[in-house]
Amino acid sequence: MEDKTVKIKDYVFRLNDDRAVLTAWNKNRASVELPNRVEGVPVRDIDPDAFEGCESLRDISLPMELAHLPLTELRRCRSLEAIRVSPLHAEFSSQDGILYNKEKTELLDCPIARSKAVRVPETVKKIVKSAFSGCEKLREINLPAHLETIEDYAFAHCKSLHSMALPDSLSFIGPHALTACRQLRALHLSSNITEPPVLNGCKSLRAITVSAENPALSSRNGVLFNADGTELRRCPQGKTGKLVIPAETQAIAADALSGCGGLTEIRVAEGNSAFSDQDGVLFDAERTRLICCPAGYGGTLMLGEEVTEIGPDAFPVQLLPIVMDDGSGSITRLWIEGAALNEICTANENAVFSSENGVLYNKDKTVLLRCPGGYRGRLTLPDTVREIADSAMRGCSELTALNLPDGLRRIGDAALEGCFQLERLVIPEGTGEIGEGAMTGCVHMTDVFIRGRQTAVGHLAFDCCANLTVHAPADSPAAQYAAAERLNFRPILGI
Repeated sequence: MEDKTVKIKDYVFRLNDDRAVLTAWNKNRASVELPNRVEGVPVRDIDPDAFEGCESLRDISLPMELAHLPLTELRRCRSLEAIRVSPLHAEFSSQDGILYNKEKTELLDCPIARSKAVRVPETVKKIVKSAFSGCEKLREINLPAHLETIEDYAFAHCKSLHSMALPDSLSFIGPHALTACRQLRALHLSSNITEPPVLNGCKSLRAITVSAENPALSSRNGVLFNADGTELRRCPQGKTGKLVIPAETQAIAADALSGCGGLTEIRVAEGNSAFSDQDGVLFDAERTRLICCPAGYGGTLMLGEEVTEIGPDAFPVQLLPIVMDDGSGSITRLWIEGAALNEICTANENAVFSSENGVLYNKDKTVLLRCPGGYRGRLTLPDTVREIADSAMRGCSELTALNLPDGLRRIGDAALEGCFQLERLVIPEGTGEIGEGAMTGCVHMTDVFIRGRQTAVGHLAFDCCANLTVHAPADSPAAQYAAAERLNFRPILGI
């Protein structure tokens, strides 16, 4: 039998000998209920293109012999609240609009627009990868007492989820299972969780607690440590005020302090032989390495002559709310990154670092290492500067103007991310590279002049710069970037 097209009411199918495939439906429908058979042929598949323009779809009922579940495609349906499956399906089932395997031992998918509280059946042992990912309206979920596994990204970007009690039976949770759960306030780890999730983007998380029977982890004042407290594993990103490093702690895990925007000071308990503090800033014991200047630390940071190294988490940022009005009555609420630190100064005798106007450079001022997040107004870089380091000006939310020297050769990855008050920037002709995400979140930037014919522009360099016009030579990589990203473009003539 050759393929043929059949239309039944609001649905269009492609038929051959053994299967019918849904290829289109009336996109005005909020509810779709697919038949089990079309002209005696079982409906076994759905064409991925059938989900184009499915913004109005709120619930879908899938037929009993469907062979392939279109879970990725259903993620495009931003209004979808319920997925139902014929009770006669041999492999899958549904309950309360959520998709499971037949035996309901695995939860496979929750519709992306689900807002009603979810009570997972007691039979469920596993929540599969990305099952709730992107369910931004979901506020509450009750997990079963015998749940064993939560796979990676299972609850990623559930931005409204404020509470979740992990059962004692849980033995594995994926490293990114709770990424960007911004409203999650507390987390308790059972005795079987020996490797905690990363918890990046959990900006409201105030405390992490651990079962007393856990052989690998422990908690002190809501901060996560290894079992004997010798390593700080994770400070919750929503913790505010003062963090105290216990006397027994001899190591701090990578990224353990990243994103802790509410900290105003870090102190070290008496008797600790690995760390020291100065005015609420964390150093190693000899004060040769700056480990962390808290995002809420105001005023001036002074680096003495003995400081020779700056750690990767030395300058965390905090999320600050802003409200944008585009003039048409449309209001957008955004979160941008910032910090309270006003200036960084170095001792004249320091052999590695120098400062000028409160900004940190290497000794010969060829590399800008860090502009403090609280820097206000216009900044003119010294003529000696050849590079703005990765993340060097990230979160400088009070920076209003930036003058770059003609000798600048590189703008690093995320170098100006979140500098949302910048409106205009001229990048010199000799600059060879604009790094990935270099100006992401510069939401008020309207004009960037990229004068070089060979300047390479990294991925997402101008992400979230909706009103930007790129000015560059017509045949340059910058012109090609603007075209690919559908940014406004004007050629610079005469270069």
